[in-house]
Amino acid sequence: MIEIPTWLLFVLVFSIVILFVFNQDLTIKMNRIKFDQIQIGIILNKSFEDITNDVDNLNKGIDQMDQKYEKIMSKINSR
Repeated sequence: MIEIPTWLLFVLVFSIVILFVFNQDLTIKMNRIKFDQIQIGIILNKSFEDITNDVDNLNKGIDQMDQKYEKIMSKINSR
């Protein structure tokens, strides 16, 4: 039978434990990064929606000003 030295068994077990802990740490970090990316994506999406709504409101306001201007000009020209 082959005899495995005790130090070799210790090194193998220690290496497996270190790799397991390192893998868990990486998994936790990856999950945090994914969560952060999702949050950033939601914030950016909401920001672009808000910008789009603001531009739409500005355009509506400009259209209303144009209509009021045209009404005033038509009253002035009709006199």
